[in-house]
Amino acid sequence: MSEPTPTVARPPGAVFRVVKTLSKSSSSTGVYLCLPRTLPSSSEPTMDIDEDLSNRCAPILAAFGKMTGNERLQQQLSLLEYERLGHVLYQNIQENRTSLLRSGQIEMLPQLVVVKMSTEKEKVRREVEVVEEIHRMAGEVTTLHIGSYVLGSQHTEAPETSYMVLRPIFGPTLEEFSERSSCCRSGHIPDWLMAHVCIALIEAVNFLHEHGLVHGRIEASNVMLSLYPVYMHHRYRGYPDVQLINFSDCASAAAKDTALDVRGVLVVLGEIMIKQSDAAPSRRSKRDVRGRVREKQGEQNLLLAQIKSMTTADYEGDMDIQGLQRSLVGIAQDMRHVGPETMPRDIMRLLHADLTTAGELECAVRNPLVLKLRSQKEVTKVVRDDGSVAVVGVENVETKTRD
Repeated sequence: MSEPTPTVARPPGAVFRVVKTLSKSSSSTGVYLCLPRTLPSSSEPTMDIDEDLSNRCAPILAAFGKMTGNERLQQQLSLLEYERLGHVLYQNIQENRTSLLRSGQIEMLPQLVVVKMSTEKEKVRREVEVVEEIHRMAGEVTTLHIGSYVLGSQHTEAPETSYMVLRPIFGPTLEEFSERSSCCRSGHIPDWLMAHVCIALIEAVNFLHEHGLVHGRIEASNVMLSLYPVYMHHRYRGYPDVQLINFSDCASAAAKDTALDVRGVLVVLGEIMIKQSDAAPSRRSKRDVRGRVREKQGEQNLLLAQIKSMTTADYEGDMDIQGLQRSLVGIAQDMRHVGPETMPRDIMRLLHADLTTAGELECAVRNPLVLKLRSQKEVTKVVRDDGSVAVVGVENVETKTRD
C-alpha cells in the first residue's frame, strides 16, 4: 500500500489568523492570506511623516509637486514622506477609489501578509534565500520587477512549522487580469496595455538574467500587475508595474538555461493575446482611446505573428532575452504609445485587488480558542472555526524577521 500524500499544514495559529487560502488544495505548497495573531488596538493609519526622509527629499518633492495632470506620479511622492509603506498604500487605495471594502476594513489591508508553506521544508528555505539575495544584490529597484519580498521566515525540522512571510500585492496575476478583462464592457485587454505588459515582462526577465538567475516557471499565474509602488521611479504614464513572483524553481543561470524563461515569456504573451487582447483576429473593429474606429490592426497582428514565429519548431533566431528585445520591444513600444496619457479609471479598478472580502476579514478578526500546553517541548493546540484541532510542536526553530 502506498503511503498517503503529505498535506500542507496551515500557518501556526499562535502567530497568524488565516483570512483565506490562496493556493489550490491539490498543491504541495500552501499559500495563505493572513493577519497577525496580535492585532493593534486601532488599525487606523497614523500617517506619520518621516522628518529625516522628507527633509532629504525636499528638492524632489518641490520639483514634482509643481507638475499637474499626472495623478499616478503624484501618488508616488508619498513614498518620499511617510514613515511606513502601509500608510502610502492606504492613501493610494483611498484616492483611487478602487476597493469594494468599507473604509474601516481598507485600514486593515496594510496589515495583511502572505504566508507560504510546503510539504518540503527545504523548498521554503531555498526560496527565501533566493528572494533575499535578489533584493540584496539590486536594492530597492528590485521592486520594479520582482513582486516577492520576504518580511520574515521560520525554519524548523518540521514542514508544518516552517514558513515564509511575504508582502502582499494588491493586484491581479496576469491570468486573473485576462479573465477580468473578458468580463468587462470591452471584453478584452486593450492593445496598448497588452503592449505595456509585453515590454515590462521582458524587462523583468532581463533584470533577473542580468543578476545571474533563471526564474524557471514563467507562467501567467506567476506574473503580477501592481498599481501600488514601494519605490519612487519613473513609470511610463503611470502604467502598472509588471512583477514576477513564485521563485520556488529559480536557479542560477549556470545551472538552468535562460532560454527556459524566454520560451515562457513567448508562451504567456501568445496565449493571452490570442484569447483576450485586441490582437485576436475574431474581434470586431476597435476604437482608440478617443473613440475613433481603427479598421487596421497591423501592429497588433505583427506582434502576435512575431511571437508565433519565435515559438515554431523551425525558428532559427536567438532564443535569448536580447532576441526578445530585438523582435518584440520596438513593435510593442509603438502600440503602447497610442494608449492614454493617464490610466483610465475602469482599468484601474480591474488592476486593483482587495485579496479578501468583508466577510472573510470579519471572520478572521474573531478570536479562535487557543490552548497552550507545555511538556518536554512547547505544544500549541489551535481549535479552528470548523472545530478541527491542529497540534504544533516548536523546537529547533530558526526565525528571521524584517521590518
